[in-house]
Amino acid sequence: MCGIAGLFGYNDDRAISAMVDLLGKRGPDDRGVYRHGIACLGHTRLSIIDPSPLGHQPMSNAEGTVWIVYNGEMYNFLTERAELEALGHRFVSKTDTEVILALYERYGDTFVERMRGMFAFAIYDRRPGEGRERLLLARDHFGIKPLYHAHSNGCFAFASDPRAFTAAGVVAPELDPEAVRQFLMRGAVYQPRTILKDVFALEPGHRLVVTRDGIDKTSFWRPEPARLPLLATKTRSELGQLLEAELSRVVEQQLIADVPLGAFLSGGLDSSLLVALMARRGAGPVRTFSVGFGIEGTELDETEDALLVANYLGTQHERLEVNSSLFADELPAFVAGLGQPTVDGFNSYMVSKAAARHVKVAISGTGADEIFAGYPWFSSMREFSSRRGAHFSNRVHEFERQFRRAGWPTRSVARFFPEGFVSRYASEYRHFSPPQVADLLGLKAASAALSDEDDLAAVDYLTDANVLDRTSAICLAGYTGNQLLRDIDSTSMAHSLEVRVPYLDPGIVDFALSLPPEARLGAPDPSAAAGSYRGTGTKQILADIADRLLPPEVTRRSKRGFSMPIDVWLKGPLRPLMESTIRHLSPAVTRIVDQTAASSVLDRFMRNQCHWGQPWMLMVLELWARDLVATKTSVSVERAVA
Repeated sequence: MCGIAGLFGYNDDRAISAMVDLLGKRGPDDRGVYRHGIACLGHTRLSIIDPSPLGHQPMSNAEGTVWIVYNGEMYNFLTERAELEALGHRFVSKTDTEVILALYERYGDTFVERMRGMFAFAIYDRRPGEGRERLLLARDHFGIKPLYHAHSNGCFAFASDPRAFTAAGVVAPELDPEAVRQFLMRGAVYQPRTILKDVFALEPGHRLVVTRDGIDKTSFWRPEPARLPLLATKTRSELGQLLEAELSRVVEQQLIADVPLGAFLSGGLDSSLLVALMARRGAGPVRTFSVGFGIEGTELDETEDALLVANYLGTQHERLEVNSSLFADELPAFVAGLGQPTVDGFNSYMVSKAAARHVKVAISGTGADEIFAGYPWFSSMREFSSRRGAHFSNRVHEFERQFRRAGWPTRSVARFFPEGFVSRYASEYRHFSPPQVADLLGLKAASAALSDEDDLAAVDYLTDANVLDRTSAICLAGYTGNQLLRDIDSTSMAHSLEVRVPYLDPGIVDFALSLPPEARLGAPDPSAAAGSYRGTGTKQILADIADRLLPPEVTRRSKRGFSMPIDVWLKGPLRPLMESTIRHLSPAVTRIVDQTAASSVLDRFMRNQCHWGQPWMLMVLELWARDLVATKTSVSVERAVA
């Protein structure tokens, strides 16, 4: 994994050096800068495949006319490399980076559709000649790897971290009010917006081309239902066998590395199943890692579950215990490592810290809940849709389509159908309610609620699909893409660790969205424990596979979603920091957030009148903003090269 940055339309050594310096943790093994004419590219390298100097970036073709900076892994690069070699291409290194360059030269911008993996890259092509140079950016199907861009004074800039733009002086360290509203309401800022004003994320599954004539952005992929229609003809047993084979193939593909590799193991179904498939390869004990707590969080500790699975599979397991003292010690580094503020992420930060002591790559079970209906809101949305009736839902869908064709925001539909699908989904996962956000930001409550509708309407693109597929799409493009994947990337990169997510392979997602609904969310088993996978009927097809590969307790014991005793810590050892932070917000934050309203949130928390997530979010926002201002450099991009 790596960090990438660059400028197009402006060539400045101080600016690109500042960007590369900020990305140092993402790639401590090597760094490089390429400058030419109107462009400069920067790279920091975490060496995973071919760690030799031949993998140095920025990397060019043989003629030195096409250059790339690349962050990620292309899991099918060996297959593509073999095809290119059969066509006469010769390679110097063993990297996937060189394969990507060759694919671009042969197939042009469409080559990205051949890629399978997690990636964000920029290719600078000066073959068209002076004044006609072009820059191609692309980001993987689900946004596993980050890619941000900004445009100022004729200069287009890109980077793996939004703070790189303030380091380079491309933008001012100013928070975006609408992004702050999204963060407070949903726990994360929704793409393409970022927490910084005038900085934007390239959306997942998109490519962007920059020339002197302008910017052109297109989508090359997004999830769709029933791409594999033959699955509808299979029995439940056949579906389980097919999915197990497909998961095995993907896991095998994602284990390619020239450095030590391990896995996060919570003891739950998703991570345990991946570790079982890894262990089945028989290439020695798998290294696994989990996070637990002391007496402060005994009831939240899942590490006994993880140890049961580890012993069953024969892994080399390590448990990191987190207490309030370690939490307080790590909090500044945690916040400093975040590309953007988040309501979550500390658990990923700590398990990454544990893993990074022994490996450079870790496998994560992220993505299974989203595509196999594991979250509680899948059941809620199915019940809601059933209760409203198909006739009502179809009428709402038709109105939504008409409003969108007319160019009107979907929130307009909410005025006529306040109990529509998006409105109901929005209420399933909020941190601050619309009235609370309105109080904090000085808005009208109705305005906050309608904005909440727009956040989710933008990612509700499977309106004609069944309720599980539609919910999966919203979840993948909303919660998963904007919070979970962003948290995993930034917190693992803070420890120079690469994390891979096999469930978010496009083939696995296509498989999941082609399944009969009951294979994902089936009938509950009354003989199983309440709250277990079998007892709730969630992720049935994964449970079928797990029953063959894992101890029976995995699918039949009560599930425990991962959480931490932050409530106890904030009211105990961290209370002084929390109070001093929230009661003394900096000017960067008080330009948007009302100080009196923020202090009121703190008071309610101390009276047990709100969830710990509310003061935590305000504290993280403030600490992140202070760190942003503290790391701003004096570099300024003032003009573009003529």
